[in-house]
Amino acid sequence: MTDLAKTDGNAPRFGSDLVAYALREQGFPYISLNPGASFRALHDSMVNYFGNEAPEIITCMHEEHAIGGLPRSQIPPCPSLCTAMSA
Repeated sequence: MTDLAKTDGNAPRFGSDLVAYALREQGFPYISLNPGASFRALHDSMVNYFGNEAPEIITCMHEEHAIGGLPRSQIPPCPSLCTAMSA
């Protein structure tokens, strides 16, 4: 954790901070998600630990929009965070 503190100026405090750091290291400029309780800690870490920068959160109204509803031709490839979807 000391390496992260040296490069980013503050050490991660939670496991979700480390996951947010790993997502940033992949180089994605955006991440699409539907904010929910299932990954609330990760959402909080992306906003509070990184200030919603790199990757910037694209908030979607539904998980299906996060996966397939974004105009993929308008943005570079990005990951999506989703909870389990029912059919």
